[in-house]
Amino acid sequence: MFGKTFYDTCEAVRVYGDIVTILQPDPAEGNLKTARSHNLRISLELMLTPALKGLTTAQQHQTEILQQCANWIDQGKLKIHLSQRFPLKEAAAAHNAIEAGSMTGKVALIIH
Repeated sequence: MFGKTFYDTCEAVRVYGDIVTILQPDPAEGNLKTARSHNLRISLELMLTPALKGLTTAQQHQTEILQQCANWIDQGKLKIHLSQRFPLKEAAAAHNAIEAGSMTGKVALIIH
């Protein structure tokens, strides 16, 4: 679950637009009235679905996507925004930083 950002985003998306999220919208944080009036298409993405459902072809496609991403990273065409690094012993602090909801980018746990 996550905060009201999902519902606030509905106002910013163009009419007949698309919203894709990897998180589950919390009904306690808002409603879908704006999304409906804007005729938005909402996609709930779960990258684990091919593995959970045994969809071999989809798993192979994901592998190809990840291989392409790795190539782009190696070529400097794709960069990952790393917001903050935490030593593994501070995993709880990393979790708290994510839960606070104000981060952009990824959080990394450093294992030494």
